[in-house]
Amino acid sequence: MTKKTISKKKTTRKRKSRAWRPTKFTPETVKKFEEAFSLDCTVSEACFYAWVSRETYYTFIRKYTEYADRFEALRNKPVLLARQELIKGIKGNPEMALKYLERKRKNEFSLKQEIEQNTTIQWEIKIKLPEVDKAKENNYLDNK
Repeated sequence: MTKKTISKKKTTRKRKSRAWRPTKFTPETVKKFEEAFSLDCTVSEACFYAWVSRETYYTFIRKYTEYADRFEALRNKPVLLARQELIKGIKGNPEMALKYLERKRKNEFSLKQEIEQNTTIQWEIKIKLPEVDKAKENNYLDNK
């Protein structure tokens, strides 16, 4: 009988490294986030628009904090635009000007008056119990 030797060939598998994976945050992706945040979208809406998971977004933001500041600033853009339009509209519209002042300077222009009321309520409770005749009381106690 002949013995066959089987040689085992060692195969070394290269471990998959994530270093080669391209980032999902390309300049186009950042631009999509900027567009979404300039419309005051939520993070979920912006991630949907850019086709990036929320986890990837938060990982990116932790790594590159300057983008977090930029995106937050862009979320304020619609508010500033609305203020500009409001101020432009006030110029020829006294009713709108009054409404603006009613909300911004409540102490001076508010139609509602806030009244501070400090009152103290004191309760005095008097309970009148029926008087019991001492003789009846003693007689009652003796019977028991």
